[in-house]
Formats: sequence, C-alpha cells, structure tokens
Amino acid sequence: MPALTASCRHDTRSSRSFPRGPPPSRAKEILEERYASGELSAEEYRERLDHLR
Repeated sequence: MPALTASCRHDTRSSRSFPRGPPPSRAKEILEERYASGELSAEEYRERLDHLR
C-alpha cells in the first residue's frame, strides 16, 4: 500500500511541472485559424495575441 501511495503522490507532483494548454506556438496557430475563419474580430485577435506574448 505505501508504494501505491508514493506512486500517486509522484504522479500528482510531476503533472504540476507541465504547463497547461498548448504551447504558445500552437496557441498562436489556433488564434490565426479562428481569425481567418471569421470567428474573431481584428480587435479580439490583437488582444488575444498580446496575451500570448
């Protein structure tokens, strides 16, 4: 039982070290796709792009 507990603790801790969501380059690609499809206005696109930088 202690080995299982240690294993669960390790998994929880290691998952915290990884950033959530896609990497910034993929996030920018998604943003560009949404803007190109008309889902975002130019203003929304610029605001969100600023947040990625």
